[in-house]
Amino acid sequence: MTTIEMRVSRLRLNAIQIEGFGGVAGQVKVPLDADVIVVAGSNGHGKTTICNAISWVLTGKHPSGADPRNAYSRSGSTSVALTIGDNASSIKTIRRTLVNPDELDPRRNEWSLIIQDGESILSGSRAEDWLKVNVANADSRDDFEAAMHTAVESIYMKQESLRDFLVERSDVERFSSISQMVGAGKLTSFVSQFESEKNAWVRSTNKSSNDLQQQRDQLLELLQARTSLREEVAQARTSEVSNRWKKWWMRAMEATGNALTLAPDLSEASLDATLSAISLRQRELRHQEGELRNLAAEFSVPLPDSPSPRTIALNKTELRKFEEQQLHTEQKLQQIQLQLNEIQIEVSQQKSLRDDLSSLAQIALRHVGESCPTCGQSVDPLALEGRLRQYVESSNSTVGTVALGKTLEALEACETTLRATREKKHRMQRLVLLDQEKQAASQSARSRRMERAAELGVTVSRDADDEALTAQVLQQINSENSMLLQRRSELDDIEQMAQSFEPVVALIKSQRRITRLDLEIAEAEVQLHKAERELVARQQIGSRADALLKVLKRDSESFVGGRISSLQPILDQFYAAIDPHPTFRSVEMATRMFNGKHRLNPVVRDEELSLTIDDPGKTLSTSQANALAVALFMSFNMGFSSSAIESMILDDPLQNLDDIHLLGLVDLLRKVTPHRQLLVTTHDQAFASLLCRKLRPVREGSKTLLVRFNGWDRSGPDIDAIEVPTEGQPLKIAKAI
Repeated sequence: MTTIEMRVSRLRLNAIQIEGFGGVAGQVKVPLDADVIVVAGSNGHGKTTICNAISWVLTGKHPSGADPRNAYSRSGSTSVALTIGDNASSIKTIRRTLVNPDELDPRRNEWSLIIQDGESILSGSRAEDWLKVNVANADSRDDFEAAMHTAVESIYMKQESLRDFLVERSDVERFSSISQMVGAGKLTSFVSQFESEKNAWVRSTNKSSNDLQQQRDQLLELLQARTSLREEVAQARTSEVSNRWKKWWMRAMEATGNALTLAPDLSEASLDATLSAISLRQRELRHQEGELRNLAAEFSVPLPDSPSPRTIALNKTELRKFEEQQLHTEQKLQQIQLQLNEIQIEVSQQKSLRDDLSSLAQIALRHVGESCPTCGQSVDPLALEGRLRQYVESSNSTVGTVALGKTLEALEACETTLRATREKKHRMQRLVLLDQEKQAASQSARSRRMERAAELGVTVSRDADDEALTAQVLQQINSENSMLLQRRSELDDIEQMAQSFEPVVALIKSQRRITRLDLEIAEAEVQLHKAERELVARQQIGSRADALLKVLKRDSESFVGGRISSLQPILDQFYAAIDPHPTFRSVEMATRMFNGKHRLNPVVRDEELSLTIDDPGKTLSTSQANALAVALFMSFNMGFSSSAIESMILDDPLQNLDDIHLLGLVDLLRKVTPHRQLLVTTHDQAFASLLCRKLRPVREGSKTLLVRFNGWDRSGPDIDAIEVPTEGQPLKIAKAI
């Protein structure tokens, strides 16, 4: 397995293949294996796409923050493959590809990163570690985005970056950028983080100090409250209050009917117990009042009516008379029934005899002759037949029927009389019973009233009439009510007086609050002393941190200042070569500490008049400022570049440069060619020709390449590459793939 921490040698660009990125819809491969690569073409043909693709494949971020995908890409794929190496036999390929091409929001794009180093293939975090170590010359534990941004910024000069560095960035941001370039990024970040932590510590300490003051104030409030309560309790326990309490308590005991004992000390419990006894006695009196009201209502109702003794006696006499009549009628009915039975027996016997004679006569009639059929004597047949027929007809005789009918009529009349007598007796019995019930109810009610009167202490004769009994009882009830009202009024007055003791009891209860306050004060004092010790310790730590921070800032400024000082000869040489201003002939990167922050400003001077401009971006003309920015960038690249790629990428540096500054720039580029691989883009064909002529190969093994963007359509740019010959050699055109 490849060891990521092993660094490769110094690198240079070899080639780049772009697909669906920036201005390239299809796929194009641009050769970069040369000491000088001049990319020429009209604006909008995709020259900057090459520079941005180099930045994007290394950092994963588009330099301008734009969506890197091409709108005309047919495949929808976005991919950039950059090959770098120190020689043809040691080529590394860095490939970054869009993973989710269907995602419309560029902020959610996901990219895969693959690095092929010989036979080793790395991806993901291992690939990022390889880039940090072998391209950014950083540690694998460093932040990938910060390390790669610094590495690319030191080799890629964009026009907007030049103006941004001189004009838009603050002096603090300039110092941070240079710190990253000179290798002090970790120190500067550590100092910044340490300062942030120190400031947070100071804020926390200040908050602790404020909290401590609040604790002191709270403790003072507790002490004042305890003192005030102690004074109030002392005022509550006076002899006047004690005497008044004893008198009130004795009066309350007498009013409630409790046994008198020594008065207890005034307290919440004793006051509540006495008030409870008063409340209980008041409920008893109200109950007695209710009983008296019920008794008065009972005596106000007349006693039930009772029949007079004469009426009762007359009714009883009538009842006895009806009972005697019933008995007499029942006896008479019994005699008639006996007589009826006798008549019925006699009538039945006669009828049976007649029936027998009729039967015999009928038999004899069938045998009538000259002689008697029964005795044989000679008889007159006609006379005998006549007599026999009389016997036959005698069975229908009504002898005894009249007597029987008269007896039945007498029986019915007697029964009717008996029923009427019984009804009269029953009515009289009910009347007598009702008289008895009324008499019993009246006697019971009178006895109840006599008992109730006795309960009230009213003595009444048994012979007294109801009106006299009611009058005496109602008079006694009124008297009892008056006494109850007096007792209740007394209890209400005593209860009202109890309110005067409630504030005193509340103050006495404050003794418990004083006890709680003693505990709270003791705890608060312990916590306060602990917090004071902690605050002192925090303040000491803060002082040591502040002293250490000053040392770190001084060392950081000293280190960055030393590195900038070492860069000064290169900066002087580059600035003099471009010669952007006729009087401000010298430039310096000045560092300082202000308000606890490191600051850096480019300063130009007029040495003859000792005039210094510390904001040249706003003083110089646009052309002069751009010339100064190019000199600064090239100085940083030569002196501070943290990238292992020994290349210098300048995107259209001709913009806003006049002819004089342009010639100075070309002369300067020729001086750095032996030390850096140059990639320069331009829209100006004359400038491209000038670069090819001035930067043509002058030594064996060197190579200059002209990459021409001849046109652009929806599929992307039309590119060819021409190798610039040494003087006297024909041009060799190599068509871009």
